[in-house]
Parts: sequence; C-alpha cells; structure tokens
Amino acid sequence: MKPLSRSPLIEWLYLGLILLAFGGYLTYLFYEDHDRIEARERDRLAHQGSVVAENLGRQLNAINLVLTGILNELPDWKKQKDGNRLAAQHLKALNDAMPEVRTLLILDRTGSVESADKPELVGKNFAQREYFQTVLRNPGTGTLYLSSPFRTILGHFTMNLIRMIPGSEGQFNGIVIAALDSDEFAILLNSVLYQPDVRASLVHGDGTLFLTAPSSNSVSVLDLLKPGSFFTRHMTSGQKANVFSGAVNTVGDQRMVALQTIQPVALSMDKPLVIAIERSIEFVFARWHQEVIKNCKLFGLVALFAVMGMLLYQRRQRAFASAKVCYEAERQQAVEAFREGEERFRSLTKLSSDWYWEQDDQFRFVRLQGQLDERTSAANKGHVGKTRWEMGAANLTEADWDKHRAVLQAHEEFHNFEHICPVDFIAKSSGYRQGHLESSTQHRKPAYPAVSSQTY
Repeated sequence: MKPLSRSPLIEWLYLGLILLAFGGYLTYLFYEDHDRIEARERDRLAHQGSVVAENLGRQLNAINLVLTGILNELPDWKKQKDGNRLAAQHLKALNDAMPEVRTLLILDRTGSVESADKPELVGKNFAQREYFQTVLRNPGTGTLYLSSPFRTILGHFTMNLIRMIPGSEGQFNGIVIAALDSDEFAILLNSVLYQPDVRASLVHGDGTLFLTAPSSNSVSVLDLLKPGSFFTRHMTSGQKANVFSGAVNTVGDQRMVALQTIQPVALSMDKPLVIAIERSIEFVFARWHQEVIKNCKLFGLVALFAVMGMLLYQRRQRAFASAKVCYEAERQQAVEAFREGEERFRSLTKLSSDWYWEQDDQFRFVRLQGQLDERTSAANKGHVGKTRWEMGAANLTEADWDKHRAVLQAHEEFHNFEHICPVDFIAKSSGYRQGHLESSTQHRKPAYPAVSSQTY
C-alpha cells in the first residue's frame, strides 16, 4: 500500500488536535461542575449544622435559666417544713413545660436526691456518678456543667446539664440537674435530613456520641477521638465550624462532614457539644458521575464518527486523485489524437480538389478550407458569420431556400446544390475591384452575367 502523503498526515494531526481540544474542554467543564457541586454541598451541610447549633444554643440557654431559677428558689423551699414537696411540685411543673428535659432533680452535698419530678428517684444516691464527682472536684458557681452521655437507672440514655449549689461561702453544697431527653433532640436532628444519605450526630466534647439521626447502633463515621479523625481535626483546629471530605476509617466510605461546636460564651459551659451533619460523597456526586459517563460515551461516538469520516474522506480523495490522473491521461490522449486527426485533415484538404466548410447550429459559416483559387478563396472568407441565404442567389427563389433550410434542419445530406452569388456581394466580401470581377466574369461567359457560381 502506498504510504500517506504529508497532506493526509496533517489532516490526521488537525483532527487529533481538535478532538484533544474538545476533550480538554469537556474535562474542564467536568471539573468545574464537580467543584461547583462540592462547594454547594459544603455550604448546605454547614448551613444545616448552623441551624441545629442555633436551636440547641437557645435550648441550652433556656435550660440554664431554669436551673438558675431553681437555685434562686432553693433557699426559700428549705426554710419551709414541706419544702421538698413544694420543690418537687415546682420541678414537675417545669419539666412539663420543657419537652427537651426528661428529669429535674436536686442532689445534696452527699449525692442523695432531695427533690425530683419523679418520686421514685428521691432518696437515691448518685455520689459515685462521674457527673457528680466532676462538679465536686472542680466547683464553680457560674459554670454550666455538661456531663458525658450515660444510661440512667431508669434505662434512659441522657446527658446532664448541671449547676452547683453554693454554700454560704461559695463552697460545694450539692447540684441541680436537668437530664436531657434524647428523643426531643432526635426530632431536631431529623429535621435537617434533606437527603436519604444524610446523617446528623450530636457528640459530647470529650468524644462520646450522644445520638444520631437516623438512629443507628453502629459506631459514628466520625471515628470520634481516633488520631486524624474528622472530629479530632475539628477539635484541634480551634475553629467553631469546619467542613471535611475524605475516607472514614471505620466505615471505609467517602464522606463529607460539617462539624460545628456549640459552647455559648455566655453560658460558661465546661464542655462543648458538637453537631455533625454528613453525607456520602458517592451520593453527592451520583448524578455528576452519570453525566460524566454519558458525555464520555457521547464524546467517544463523536470521535469514532470523526475518525470514520476522515478515513472515508481520505479514501474518496485518493479515489478522486486516481480518477483525475486517469482523466488527465485520457484527455491528453484525446488531445493528441485530435491534433493528429486535424493534421491529417489539413493534409487531405490541401491535397484534395474539393473544398470543405464548417457551420454552427444556426447554419452560419465558421470556416472554409480547400483548393480554392485566389478570387474564390477571398470571397469565401466573406462568407464567415453568414448563411447562404443571407448572401443572395441569382438562381434560387424563396421557395428553393425554404426547401434547402428544411433539408439542413433535418440534418440530411444534399448534393448538386448550385448557388450563384451576385458579383456585387463577392466584391464587397473579397475587396476585389468591380472592374476586375466583371472582366473575369465576361471572360468565362457565365449563364448569368456578373455572378459567381458554387456547386455543393
């Protein structure tokens, strides 16, 4: 097979560059769309986290006000004989008004329950509980303590918000507790699950998971306090809010997580809460992946058709070039044959005693050639561009011309057609002097005076 010339190679180069440029542009659009989706999802997760944080902040503030009110009324209750009963009634009324609080209770300095909104808790001692020991070891009159999540003796999983009861000199004299209702907080977390793969988690600042929505018995995807986990990175960053993306060690899938710390400065909380809103990256970019696959297939088809089109085009170009070469060769042969035929024709006319003419489609003379005498040859040159009947005839009537024209239009042969031209037409056509023509004509003694005769 004959190798491709430079031109086809350049055509392939141009096609490759066009496809490469088109593919690069598509890739740019893919990455731009990927970045746009990622930025939009990060903002959305962060916004959902801020919504939960704002609501939790208001609830924490409300609970803190309730605990402060209990501390303020506690001295009056203790002065009365039935103070514990009055305190229990008041705690019950407050609890009924606060769905986010499961239990309100008051513990003395020994850890025993003095009053509670649930009678079965009165008299119980919780001195060994971690939340009691934390306040006992680090007493603070203005601190709002947040205990780690734990399970109560009634079987509820909760966290306690605690305020210390100060003695006459500010010393530790017991605690007031508001146990949080995880079911109410789960309602808040479920309100931000805007896609099936979204999960929300509420985590204590020490890394203990309080609850997730939707509820799950599996370990949180945050991996909490493991080195390098999203939670650890957030807590060590010093930032109030962060958004992370990447692999989660425990589950092994790719997640995008927005974390926000809840620790209002006005409440002086000893430990923060952390809200985490997360999504599966696979779900976030599911539609994007479908679009990429669809467009890549489309690009592949375009490239395939372009290559096939180029192959077909170049095949036709080669066929056309080959046909052109053949045509040129045939044309050159025809030209040579025509030239040879014309030379032979000229040679024959020179040798022949006859003469020949050519006419156009209107029967006007185009060329006359043959063995002609000087006078006749000069006259015949004047015939060029004219028909026979335009030259006049001394021997033909109009009917004779009509008959002759009919023969010509039918493309039939004619013989012995005698055409006698007037001398004045010959003189005008040839440029001979009238006297010369007349003397010549008289010498020939024609049947018609002063005429020229031609027989076809």
